[in-house]
Amino acid sequence: MISNHGSSRTPAEKKPPLEKVLRKTRKIKKKMESYATELLTANETVKQRIVAGRSLLEAKKVLARSEGFEDKIQGCADELHEVNNVLAQEIDERHTVNRKLINTLQLLSTTKDIFSAPKDILTIAHEVVEEAKKRTLLDFATGIPNRELFNNRLEQGIAIAQRGDWDLALLFIDLDRFKFINDTFGHPVGDRVLQMVARRLSEQARTEDTICRYGGDEFLYLLLNPKGRKNIQRIAHRIFDHISQPLIIDDLALSIKLSIGIAVYPECGETGAKLISNADIAMYQAKKTKAGIVSYDECTNENLSGSQKKEMVTAEIDMEKERKLFEKFYMEYRGFYKWLFDRDKKNHHRYQAELTNREFDSWLAAAFDSEYGLIMTEAGI
Repeated sequence: MISNHGSSRTPAEKKPPLEKVLRKTRKIKKKMESYATELLTANETVKQRIVAGRSLLEAKKVLARSEGFEDKIQGCADELHEVNNVLAQEIDERHTVNRKLINTLQLLSTTKDIFSAPKDILTIAHEVVEEAKKRTLLDFATGIPNRELFNNRLEQGIAIAQRGDWDLALLFIDLDRFKFINDTFGHPVGDRVLQMVARRLSEQARTEDTICRYGGDEFLYLLLNPKGRKNIQRIAHRIFDHISQPLIIDDLALSIKLSIGIAVYPECGETGAKLISNADIAMYQAKKTKAGIVSYDECTNENLSGSQKKEMVTAEIDMEKERKLFEKFYMEYRGFYKWLFDRDKKNHHRYQAELTNREFDSWLAAAFDSEYGLIMTEAGI
């Protein structure tokens, strides 16, 4: 507190409330006004006594008393100065608190819609959980359902087909030449190929259907109630034609070949795992025979004669030989193109796309010589 002698409070003392400081200021002002009035009265008395011829001693007594009033007025002024300092500090602190309060209110105003009610908080929490679930059920590269979500939809579809006595078909789709595109142009281009294939599949899918990236360059397509084998074949061929269209990526035009295996519930399997396995077998048969689309019941041992079974085994052996032969010529072919790139860097993208889009098969060796001469001629070498 402020003493009559103008001494200030110690730092450890509690700050007086603003209202108390203001009251003290008003009291000091009243005291100063009272002392000033008494001082004026004393001065006037001195004048009157001097004019009346009173003794100098009496005048000095009055002046001495007036000097005491001046000291009191100065003391009040000093005290008022100290009080004003406290008041200024208090006001500054009030302003600081007000600024913090305003900032807090502004912050709360931006989030009031979020925290307006407990149910809103629960809604937000539910949305966050659902978003997290969605991310775990979608393929990272393509954004379509992953294997876990597809398996769940497949089991649900089988249950619905059982109750409604519906057909259900599963298409196993494999991109035959994806590895060469990925190896030649790199993973970024490979990822874009997968994304474009996924988008084309989504464009063909009905509302009740489900597609997924099963892994690598393999996709699954679940058809609910396709209404007959003919319709299944029609949809499979439509997907085949749509995905086989050239993929335009920057200045590249890439073609994708695919093989599709079909398994129909319940003839080709009564469980999800069995349908996927049998559709995979059918897809592998389509790849070996270059048929494009094969249904599982077309390649089961029960439906094959002895010569056909032998032909399947022979085809598997021949395919392995052909794969090794292909790899040999592919590396030679690729080496030639690399040499050509160094000679003609301006058109290297055209040659690279040409290399990737070639039909590599068992006749590659025969075609290699003619292609070699043709490219040499075009390059002016």
